[in-house]
Amino acid sequence: MKKIFSLIVSLLILSICFLGCESGHTNENASFNSSENGDIIINTADVSYFDGVEAVYSIVRPAESKNNEATVAGLLFKQFKAKLGISLKNISDENDGTDKYEILIGATNRAESQQALDHLKSKTGGRYNDYIICTIGKKIVINAYNAEVLSNAADYFLDNYVKSKGVDGGIEFCYAVQGDFEIITINGVNISEYIFVKPQYNTSYLTQLEMENLREHIYNKTGYMLNIARENDEQSEYEIIVGNPERDGVELILDHDAYRIVVSGKRVYLNGGSPHATAMAVSEFAKSVAGDIKDFTVNGSYSTSIGQYDLETKLHYVWGDEFDNGELDTEKWLQRDENMQNQGLNGKISVRSSDPNDVFIKDGKFYICAREDENYYYGGLINTQNRMCFRFGYAEVSAVVPHGGGFWVAFWATNAGLMSDRSDPGTPPYYTPEYDIMEMFGNSSYYAANMHANPTDYGKSFGLEHYSLDVPQYVNAKKYFCPDGGLLSQDFHTYGLLWSEDRVGFTCDGIEYFSYDTTENEFDKDCFNRHVNLIFSLATGFANCPEGKITDNPNDWQNTNKLIADYINLYQCDDGKSNLILGSTVEM
Repeated sequence: MKKIFSLIVSLLILSICFLGCESGHTNENASFNSSENGDIIINTADVSYFDGVEAVYSIVRPAESKNNEATVAGLLFKQFKAKLGISLKNISDENDGTDKYEILIGATNRAESQQALDHLKSKTGGRYNDYIICTIGKKIVINAYNAEVLSNAADYFLDNYVKSKGVDGGIEFCYAVQGDFEIITINGVNISEYIFVKPQYNTSYLTQLEMENLREHIYNKTGYMLNIARENDEQSEYEIIVGNPERDGVELILDHDAYRIVVSGKRVYLNGGSPHATAMAVSEFAKSVAGDIKDFTVNGSYSTSIGQYDLETKLHYVWGDEFDNGELDTEKWLQRDENMQNQGLNGKISVRSSDPNDVFIKDGKFYICAREDENYYYGGLINTQNRMCFRFGYAEVSAVVPHGGGFWVAFWATNAGLMSDRSDPGTPPYYTPEYDIMEMFGNSSYYAANMHANPTDYGKSFGLEHYSLDVPQYVNAKKYFCPDGGLLSQDFHTYGLLWSEDRVGFTCDGIEYFSYDTTENEFDKDCFNRHVNLIFSLATGFANCPEGKITDNPNDWQNTNKLIADYINLYQCDDGKSNLILGSTVEM
């Protein structure tokens, strides 16, 4: 009898522990309803979707969809009509929702959306693949941490709660993903409480890449996906600070090869003296993410640590210039001079200046300054012709751009003219490539990337013509607008080219915003697999500038007439396809 009684007690305890588990789920995922309301009040009143004549609820999505909310809202609209024969309004959260019956989809501006996530976290821990469906006040809230899971939540809602008779007793459903998760803490605080913080702008793609890798690493171990915030976002109590954002305790590192990892109290600091050194700090910290992480400090060297990685797959530093030598390094750069002339506006000539007052290095930064006199408009240009050329990898500049009509700035790459690039050494190529990594025509609220295939004389003999991404399919997608409604001339930003055998991507501030598949066009492979030189230039008052009107604002000439580079770096993988050639190259 004692054994039977013990078995009954055990079964009773188990039934209480899993009270409300929904059927139809695999053992890997446990879902539950809870009768405990925690820190919010779940409305347990019956839910009715229509009053017999009209729909009671409106579907509300965020005005700026981040997690597929617009698509989910559209699905709900169609399914309510199909299943119940009623049409719910499908609106954005710009309208006032006070005291209204609404079905909230994702991260709306209604307080109930965040309250639901807080409740979910109190019930499940709030892992990345958890979701909640609940009633709070007059709202039905469907919320999750990512787009895919929000779609799953909507599907569950449609399958289980969209019924003509409504729902008795309100809704409270929390989905908790199950897995072999680790508990990782930093000085005793669960790592799920932390967020990443990076600079407002000017994050390198290398740093962003390693931050995403670390984020994924933490997710795989714990089920939590940490948010990434910028320095002007609201501060969190627990932060992993990457690079040099405005935060107490951030130390500037001057040695380009050095990095530092500091775990101190509620903060983790990951920083370096260069983009790749900062990226290395992030990558090395990932190795310590396990168990209870206590205060520690590591001072490391990029050049030493990089040898521990698989360089066939890891982008690593192969060439660059931090402009710290006080004068232009002529082993890396060819500077154009006044002999490079073009027709300018207003009857003047536009030239590339070599005057040290116009083109110079100061305080570790390279400057090209726009200027005019009675006869000339002055700009400048440096390139790596006969110094360095490369194929594939990632090239990046950190720069401040000028603002004003007639200032034509570009960070670009074009064909190095190597004989070895010919697919058949006896036959010239059909096209030569040009990559406009960042090109701007005076209005610094945005810039555009581009790719040009320019026919050679041999290509022209076959009737081939120039083609580029200036076509309806890409013309808007390749534009990048300055965040926060600002101007790119107001801060340093990073601009990059991510280039492989099959695709080309363009980045700003570490984020790839546009890419092009180079396997679709029959001539792309002939054109876009050739070695290129890097070019950094400011043209002033060009007559053929696409927005060719010179500024008449004195402040443009005095304050924002400068193209400034903090560094220009190149990273590659040792994959057998990428290549770097230093020294003299052969012109075709």
